[in-house]
Amino acid sequence: MEKFISLYHQPVHSREILEACFFCIEHNLSGVCVSQDMLSKARDILPATVSLSSCVDFPGGLSSCDVKCHSAISCIRKGANCIDFVANPSYLLNSNDLSEFQHEVSSVFDICVERNSDFRVMIDYRFYTNRKIISIFNVLKDIGVETCFLSTGSLSDDITDQIALARYAGDFCSMNVIYNGRLWAIDHYNKVQDANLYGACFKSLQSYKSTFGVL
Repeated sequence: MEKFISLYHQPVHSREILEACFFCIEHNLSGVCVSQDMLSKARDILPATVSLSSCVDFPGGLSSCDVKCHSAISCIRKGANCIDFVANPSYLLNSNDLSEFQHEVSSVFDICVERNSDFRVMIDYRFYTNRKIISIFNVLKDIGVETCFLSTGSLSDDITDQIALARYAGDFCSMNVIYNGRLWAIDHYNKVQDANLYGACFKSLQSYKSTFGVL
């Protein structure tokens, strides 16, 4: 299972970025997620084979498509080789017509493809029915998106609910789902692993260390 350290969720000092990057290399983790202003520091350390992701419109997803496109281009220019894209919930909540959602995702996805960068989509599962999530995943698959988060990780949730939905929707639509909820104990991690999810995202380096008892 892929393991990522995410530093999106609170302000961090540059030394925390450096520590997370070196830790990622030492422990063979899959990647680090940092805000756009910290990309250059992380890029100087991480080899190109390690995922360095940055977020577009985190955590709300309410910016215009043009703003999101410019943000993605800026992140890639600063060293990101993966974009975490927060979907606009207004396009998903107010109608069964997902054409606007499809347009904004496609626009940023095409930017990433042209620049040889990975692309992942974030939605918050709490806002939608299971049927709506399946429809969302099907649109993403039609575009060519392969990896998704069912949460931005910015809201508290139930670990069992997210894992169950991730497994169901991921298997049904052949989507790689990264668990992005609470993780600070080995029991939490084991539940994610037992569900055979694609990956797990730890919301800080300390969260990873607490889970695995790393000093």
